[in-house]
Amino acid sequence: ILKKHGINFRVRTVNGEHILQIKKHNGKNGALQVSEETEFPINSIPDEFSGDEVFKYTKIKAPASLIGELKTIRNSVFFADGVEVCLDKSEYLGTTDYEIEVEYTNPVPQELLDILYNEGVTFDKPCTGKFSRFMNRLSAF
Repeated sequence: ILKKHGINFRVRTVNGEHILQIKKHNGKNGALQVSEETEFPINSIPDEFSGDEVFKYTKIKAPASLIGELKTIRNSVFFADGVEVCLDKSEYLGTTDYEIEVEYTNPVPQELLDILYNEGVTFDKPCTGKFSRFMNRLSAF
């Protein structure tokens, strides 16, 4: 139900701290995906969140269950103010993949776009995010 509303409801563990993250996808334009993320600290990772708990964070009453684990090692650098380049290695369900993400709140400098284009990175095709790749792999089992 949450996926139909463009919402990822996930728990991240960073440096031993658990964070409930709600990621709302607000639209796509080619490789550009606009999302809004909110985070809440939590003490542990439950196997399931009740519909009432999910409603508290999303305004959608639907339970959410733990369906698997995806581990990401991220190296990132701020290229400019409000522009972060992230190199991710993710492991899940017996597979490993790699991803370049550019996360930004300010305009992306043309210099960065030129560097990426020169390395063969294009932005003219839709991309598949980690969650979708995870779900595609999960459905293959």
